[in-house]
Amino acid sequence: MDFPKFLSLLKEQALYFTRVGALQDKFEGHFSQADYEFLQDAYLHSNYPHGIDIYGGIKDEVDRIQDEYYVTCWREGEDESLGMWEVYTEGKYGIAIQTDLPALLRDVRDPTLLNGSGEVIDSDVVKIQYSSSEEIALALQQKPFPLIYKRIEFDYEVEVRGCIQLDIRPKHGQLVEVDLKRLIQSVVVSPGADQWFVDLVADTMKQYGVYGQPQFSALDREPQT
Repeated sequence: MDFPKFLSLLKEQALYFTRVGALQDKFEGHFSQADYEFLQDAYLHSNYPHGIDIYGGIKDEVDRIQDEYYVTCWREGEDESLGMWEVYTEGKYGIAIQTDLPALLRDVRDPTLLNGSGEVIDSDVVKIQYSSSEEIALALQQKPFPLIYKRIEFDYEVEVRGCIQLDIRPKHGQLVEVDLKRLIQSVVVSPGADQWFVDLVADTMKQYGVYGQPQFSALDREPQT
């Protein structure tokens, strides 16, 4: 994330969950082509009366998922990813937060909405599965399964995401309260970051009661000579 988003996390003491329909990947919440064909075949060989618009029904389900579900996205793994730095930060002033699954589960499975009305219908943390557009989703029996898989081109993300379903739908996203001292277990700054930026991040963390020394990226290490 960039520094303004990190500052917002500290100031609000809340994670921002983006509405699925507002994510940049236009395939988010959609079924794969193979899913459409599989469901169409299953419908034709079922006892349901013919004449039902199954494609229209699937579109309605996609619209519902994109409107009702909100996500926070994380990468699983202890090592940094150069690709993730390049895609999700600009320049050398980005920040990565390290947490663990129990901390994320606690805040997502029992969420407290900040500055929002309505209630949480469902919530969980899921590990993303990756498949090509020709493959049937492995999570077809899970709900909401379009949120559990992404196209194979995104497998470098090794994504774990928190998902919440809301009965009232904010247009862009929803803040969910978190315990910063538990959630933020370590902080790493972008490759190439200057010392003054590390000091700024550390001072900002202390200002909001989060203590710990931000670390330089492992990608900045020098080779042995």
